[in-house]
Amino acid sequence: MHELDPTEHWNKIKEIMSSKGENVLGLRQRTNARDWITEETWKEINRRKTTKQKINNADDKIRPILLTEYSEINKRVKRYTRRDKRAWADKLAHKAQLAAETICENYMKLQSG
Repeated sequence: MHELDPTEHWNKIKEIMSSKGENVLGLRQRTNARDWITEETWKEINRRKTTKQKINNADDKIRPILLTEYSEINKRVKRYTRRDKRAWADKLAHKAQLAAETICENYMKLQSG
């Protein structure tokens, strides 16, 4: 009989458990926790990320130029995310206010009649 070493044995067990778990439970659907960030902001975030990578790979001559560019992009990212979050919070507050008004109207109708 062929005997497996411990890592192969563990990988086999893990593979079997994962496949059976997926069959029985299904894959977990991830929700985006940052759905309030607009596409424009995501583009700036990606731009900031690529600029940071350029800084890490750059030589000393162009690093100060890239750092200045990174600083400006970072300021824009922060400004855009504040704007997006404020808009998201205002939208939620508006929904809550409408719901509260509806509840109040329904309560008044119940009281009067």
